[in-house]
Amino acid sequence: MTINMTSWVVQLLKTPLVCVFLLIMLSPRGLALECNAVYRTQRQMNKEALKLLANMTQTLHPDCQQEQQHFVFPDFLHNITKVPEGIFRAIVIHTYRIIASDMGRTVVDAQTRTALSKLQVLLLRMEMLWSECLQVSRSSAASRLRVPELHQAVLRYFYSLKQFLKAKEFSACGWDAVRAEVGQIMVFVTRYTDFLAIREMQNI
Repeated sequence: MTINMTSWVVQLLKTPLVCVFLLIMLSPRGLALECNAVYRTQRQMNKEALKLLANMTQTLHPDCQQEQQHFVFPDFLHNITKVPEGIFRAIVIHTYRIIASDMGRTVVDAQTRTALSKLQVLLLRMEMLWSECLQVSRSSAASRLRVPELHQAVLRYFYSLKQFLKAKEFSACGWDAVRAEVGQIMVFVTRYTDFLAIREMQNI
């Protein structure tokens, strides 16, 4: 028996259940479901990243402790309700860069190098996830991405980390200070992920 596929598809599309499913998938709420999956994955990666950073803690000379107060996290990042998703993604990218290009030069311990490599992979995965999530709703997110003044503040912050390591000649004290700062960045990333997940669920 020959089946007319065109007629079959038309009849299927007339089915109420199928129509409802398509509306959900094509609506902003349907797109939000994709981002919800991102948040779940991001939460797990946040835990892994914080664990890796905790395991990198080294016992250094007490003089190193005074180096920990050289950095100022951009003020606007303390209010997570006002941080655009595009800026959040930029923070993940710049954190990866400082680990990949600068922090690696300070580490000689094989175990710490392995942990750093794993952290780099995690940050790359985070960046890819957020690229997908933002790409899904690019038109609505476009306005939130155009915040040059906030982006410049983030750039200045990460530039200060880079210059600090350079001034300390990539010493063990320099490494420990920046490692602790990256730990604070990941705490922010964790808080912000939770905030976005809750906000997304409220919009569904």
